[in-house]
Parts: sequence; C-alpha cells; structure tokens
Amino acid sequence: MTGSTCSGRTNASSRRAKCGVLADYFRQLNEAELRHAAVWLSGHAFPCSDQAPHYTGPGVVRAALLKVTGMPKMEYRQIERGLNDLGRTTEIVLEPIAGERNPSLPELASFLESLRATSGGSAKAEALAVFFREVPAIAASFVVKILSGDLRIGLKEGLLEEGLAVAFGVDAAEVREANMLEGDLGCVALMAFSGRLHERKLRLFHPVKCMLARAEPDAESVLSHFSGRLPVWVEKKFDGIRVQIHTDGSNARVFTRDLKCATGMFPEIATAAASLGRPVIFDAELLAWKNGHPLPFFTLQRRLGRSGDDLFLGAEIPVMAFVFDVLMFDGNSLLKMPLSERRSLLSQLELTAPLRIAEVFEARDATNLNSLFETARRSGHEGLMVKDPMGLYAPGRRGGGWIKLKKQFATLDVVVIEVEYGHGKRRGVLSDYTFAVRDDSTGAPVAIGKAYSGLTDPEIAALSDELLTLEVSRSGNKLTVEPQIVLEVAFDAIRESSRHVSGLALRFPRIVRIRRDKAVDEIDTASSARRLLTTCG
Repeated sequence: MTGSTCSGRTNASSRRAKCGVLADYFRQLNEAELRHAAVWLSGHAFPCSDQAPHYTGPGVVRAALLKVTGMPKMEYRQIERGLNDLGRTTEIVLEPIAGERNPSLPELASFLESLRATSGGSAKAEALAVFFREVPAIAASFVVKILSGDLRIGLKEGLLEEGLAVAFGVDAAEVREANMLEGDLGCVALMAFSGRLHERKLRLFHPVKCMLARAEPDAESVLSHFSGRLPVWVEKKFDGIRVQIHTDGSNARVFTRDLKCATGMFPEIATAAASLGRPVIFDAELLAWKNGHPLPFFTLQRRLGRSGDDLFLGAEIPVMAFVFDVLMFDGNSLLKMPLSERRSLLSQLELTAPLRIAEVFEARDATNLNSLFETARRSGHEGLMVKDPMGLYAPGRRGGGWIKLKKQFATLDVVVIEVEYGHGKRRGVLSDYTFAVRDDSTGAPVAIGKAYSGLTDPEIAALSDELLTLEVSRSGNKLTVEPQIVLEVAFDAIRESSRHVSGLALRFPRIVRIRRDKAVDEIDTASSARRLLTTCG
C-alpha cells in the first residue's frame, strides 16, 4: 500500500508538524499501548464500543484534589475560576506535592477501568486522591483531561487518522474508512499497525457513525450543490432523534447517533425490526407520533433515558421510526451502492408500525423546493433533507450528497442576564449567555433560554470585556450581570417549560446579532413570545 502524507491534505505547516509528531509517537508504541493512546487522543476515556459510563465528573475531581492537598475551598475555587480549565487547575494545585511515579499506558488504562468500577462519588474521589499523591502533576492533569474528554491540544480526529497512516505506511483513505465503520480509533490503530485494514467491514450490532448533512439557508443555495444532477430527491426533515436499527432476522437493537444502545428505551422499535425475518441495518429518525401526526421533540425527550419497563410512558408517548436509508440488506453491505438502489431495496420491505418508510419527493427547481418546504413545515416537520439519488453513504462524514434546508422559525430580541465562561478555545472569555424577555406586568427580565453560538470570536472577546463591567454577582464560572446587552436570537421552536421563569423555552437558540440599536425596554415580552408558541402549534 502506498503511504499517505499530510502535505497532500493541507499546506498548513502546523498541521504537517503535528502529523509528524503523532506518527513518530505511534511508531514507538507496542500494540497494547497504541490502542489506549489512540482512544485517549481521540477524546475518549474508553473505546466507543465500550459504552459503560465512568461517572467521574468535575465534582469528584474537585473532592479528590481538596482531599490530597488540604487546600481551603475558597483558595481552590479562586484558582479554578481564574483558569477555567480543570486539567490545568489539577496541575497547578498538585505541583507542590507531586509524586514521581510515571505510570505506563497499560497501568493508566487499568487505573481508569478500576476507577470506573468503583461505586459512589466519595469512593471515586478517594481512589483519585491516592493516584494524585503518586504521580507527577502533569500526569495527573492529563488523566483529568482524559476523563473529561477535553485534551485541549488542538487534535482533530482527521489528524489522528493521518498520523496513523503516516506512522504505518498505509493509505489515509483506508484509515478513514475503517474509522467510519469501526467507530473506534483504538481498534483502527491496531488494524493499521498489524496490516489488517482490509478486514474493515460493516457488521450487524456494531453501529457505524451516521452520514451527516450540510445546512443551507434557502432553496437556491441548496440546489447549487447539485448542479447538473437534477432532479434531486427530497425528504421531510423530522424533529426527532437519529437511530440506527440492526436486526439479524430474529433479534434487533436500536442505537443512537453517538453509538449508544437505546433498545431498552424503545423496545417496540426493536420488536418490529426483528419481525422482518432478515438481516438488515436501517438509518432512521425516531419521533414521538400520535394520531397520524408528529409530537414536539420536547415530548419525545420524556422517553429518553427511560427503560421499556415504563409501559405507561410508552402508551402515553408512542413513537414512529421513519426509515430513510438501508445500509445492509440480507447481510450484504450497501455502502458502495447509490442511494437510488438502496431505496429500491428498502421499498421491497413490508414494514409494520412503529416502522415506516419515509416518503421521497422530487424537486427540479427552487420554486418546487420551496413549495415542498412549506408543506413540510405545515405538517409539523423541521424542513427538508435534499439528497443526490446517485450519492453513496459516507458514515460520519458531512458530504455534499445530503443538504438540509431548515429556515429559522422566528427571532426574539432579548437581554443578557447571566453569562458563563466557555470551554476549549473559549475558556478565557464569557461566551455562554442566558437571556430574558420582559415580564408584561412588572417589566422585569424573565429567563427564556441560553445560547453560545452565532457570534464571531472578536465579538465574543469584546462582549466579554463589556459584561465584566456589568457584573452584579458571581458563583463559580457564572456571572449575574446588569440587563443591558440586547441580542437578537433565532430559534427553531418554542414550548412551555417550568425550567425558566418566563414559563417558555427555545429549541436550538442561536445569536443572530448584538442589537446596539435597541434599548432594554424595547425587547420582546413574554406574551409576544407566547404568541409564537400558539402560531407554532
């Protein structure tokens, strides 16, 4: 096989340098070490195929650090607040008492496994404290980063794939495809190491990453991606959760888009799939569905995390899985088959409720596409998915073959009342904004949502400085501020909610712009927001 170079993917010298460092590092490791290193560098404490949670969050880490250092809580909180980085905080507070035993990668893996098996926050904190006493501060900090899944070293999964390809002289495309199918970079690293990438394949009950879609704001922009390939295929964009359904013909499992098993939450879906009597893998969207109509996503949320033993909840919130693609048919992988042929095979199946094949429409121009969009919205759906009928399925990738058209529902003018420090590259700036509308009776701001996307980095930095001058009080990383900064916020839906003082909550809120031209007394009221709820139905 021919080797791959990073320079073929990008001209960025920093990317080439990182790729070289990764490749040199990977070559130094044996098989046991390589599996662990690849998993941790991909931002996971355990392989994706190992779904058991470890329940070692910031509270447990904080308790362990206080136990091992004896530091007063107030002093610790000042350090934590100033750094806004739990890994870096760990390194700073442990530096004066750091141990010298540098654990090997297998030893670290064994510790993480034993930590996960330890029951209760206090016992976990004690186990962490013992570990913190023995190892250098920098080692402790990276264990905390691994547990949090936030290494903050500028690595993306694609760069890790390239590093493995260079390290073992294999084709980067083969590494990428293996990672798509395995969903576990540790396993892929071992395959590259031992020359087994050719063994990659789609397997039953081993979920793969979902194919993703790009978003465009209007019909013209959508169709520009399909120049010369009209008509396009159009499906309704459902407001539910993405699921992958596997069955061998007698047993079935349901997986979510993050590869977690959800069969227990939706046993009726598994039962219907198992009744097909043939091995298939479906890609589908699962909705709360009643009397022939979709229910709001907020309704479906009540079933998430619940077991199938809650029969009353299943009857109260019935579901329907709309199957829009098939990845395996009669045990054969269809990933290299065009969508038109995959859908032809799908149409041969007689699905029973709560499984249903999603309808497909054709669109040849923007007028046609806009008409389909309006029909979908009136039916209670988010918008449209537009697809190339000749496109292949690309697990885990946002290719040009799928485009989503999902225009914003509405906007509100709101005022910022609380703000928090962000994470990753935004850890030093205030970037998570809780905002409010006006109470109709008192004029006081009442919370309605929280957003952290939409503004540019320079806007966030400038707004962060301004918000610090408006600080009223502080609790941890959260600041209460004087209500002076007005934002225009877009969202996809609005619902009633007891979580916010306003009694309302927004779905997928995002900041459109800072409204310097508006005063606080000009922001929207709770009643005007509620009218949008009525309009949305």
